[in-house]
Amino acid sequence: MSIPAPDIPVPSRVRELARGARLSPAWINDLDGLTFRATDADSTRFIKYEAHNAEWSAEAEAARLRWAAPFTPVPRVVCHGVVCHGDACAPNMLISDAGT
Repeated sequence: MSIPAPDIPVPSRVRELARGARLSPAWINDLDGLTFRATDADSTRFIKYEAHNAEWSAEAEAARLRWAAPFTPVPRVVCHGVVCHGDACAPNMLISDAGT
């Protein structure tokens, strides 16, 4: 993983789910999956977007984060997959808070 360029294009679905929060790229993985930090007055959360790729699953990523939580600080999964915050999401997206 590495930090992407600050001017990397934000997918439109990420922008919609950010609901006006300030977006900044947090990291890019080896499969070109992007994670953006969404910051507003009340919270910081992460929106992970992976282009359709058979090697990555939002459901599996959520399970890994939930498994790791008792052992180390990780972002808390807010939602993943089809519906996030009452909005249609996508099977290739995951939203988490900033963790503790």
